[in-house]
Amino acid sequence: MTEDVREPALSEAKGQKSEVAGERARRTVGWLIPDRRWFIVAAALGLMAPATLLWPGFALVLVAADVLWVVILGVDAGRVLRVRWSAVDVRRESPAAFSVGRSLPVTLLWRNTGSQTLVLRVREEVSPVVTIAGPAERAIQLPPGSTVREELQVRPLRRGKGEAGLLHVRMRGTLGLV
Repeated sequence: MTEDVREPALSEAKGQKSEVAGERARRTVGWLIPDRRWFIVAAALGLMAPATLLWPGFALVLVAADVLWVVILGVDAGRVLRVRWSAVDVRRESPAAFSVGRSLPVTLLWRNTGSQTLVLRVREEVSPVVTIAGPAERAIQLPPGSTVREELQVRPLRRGKGEAGLLHVRMRGTLGLV
């Protein structure tokens, strides 16, 4: 399941902790998107379909395998849907001001108040005024009842006001199919 979180403008934060996951600052869109692994297996099952021309009895086996594969996806999706997004809290700590060409740390504090470990894939959209060092997409594992500190190096490319962008958060299912 994916979720987009809109953060308040960096210029509005004035160096103070901004509550990202608060009701005023949060906009979410929840989608269930199967993982690439699920599509690979589904494509492999589809590639076996021509074999039913040679062995007509194989069609029943192939249909059963397809149905089983969709049911397994449904089980993994059901586990993801049971997780409350309100159990995940994100807070951003950033400096009051940035200097052009100089990297400064911005900290994201991820908190899981739920009862199960969450594996999140995060991709952050940034303003064209800044760049973030590191990979575009990263994985974060949040054990139950814990806080994970993530530090990003942010470097302004030119002068101007920059807004924090969207955090695209994708929660992995237990089986890794969602």
